[in-house]
Amino acid sequence: MHAAPAVTHPTGRTPQLAALLLGLWALGLAAEVVALMLQPSLAAPGWQAAALLGAPLLAGAALARWWRTQRPRRLSWDGAQWRLDPGAADAWGDLAVQRVEVRLDLQWALLLRASGPELGRGRWLWAQAGRDAAGWHLLRCAVHAGTPAPASAADLGEGARA
Repeated sequence: MHAAPAVTHPTGRTPQLAALLLGLWALGLAAEVVALMLQPSLAAPGWQAAALLGAPLLAGAALARWWRTQRPRRLSWDGAQWRLDPGAADAWGDLAVQRVEVRLDLQWALLLRASGPELGRGRWLWAQAGRDAAGWHLLRCAVHAGTPAPASAADLGEGARA
C-alpha cells in the first residue's frame, strides 16, 4: 500500500462552521421549547426546571468556547508524519502530531482529532473544502489512509534467501 501524497491544508473557523454550531444550538433550544409546550409541568419551580432551562445556556457557552479554540492553523502531511503549524496567533512553534483521526466526515468538511505528546490532551481541528479542490482531495486521502507502519526488513526484501 502506498502512503498518501504530501499535503498542507488550513484548519480553523469558517462561516459554515458558525452556521452549523448555531444550527445545532437552535435545534436543541427548539426541542426544549417543544418539550415545555407538550408538558408545561416541566417548567414548574424546582431544580428540574432550572436544569432544563439552563441546559441551552450551558450548551451555547460550550459551543462558543469550542468556536474560540478553532484558530487558523495549517495541518501538513509530508508522507510520513503529520505537523501542525500554529499560525500567527500562537506563540508555540510547529508541532509534531502522532495521530490524526477523523471524527466526523461531512464530505465538504472534516472534524479531526490531532494527538501527540506535544499537544497534551490533543486538539480538535475543523478542516473544510475551499477553492483548492485537489488539495482537499489529498487531505481526505491522507487522513483516511492513516499513518503507515514502519517498513520491516521482510517488506523491504532484506534477508531474503536466493
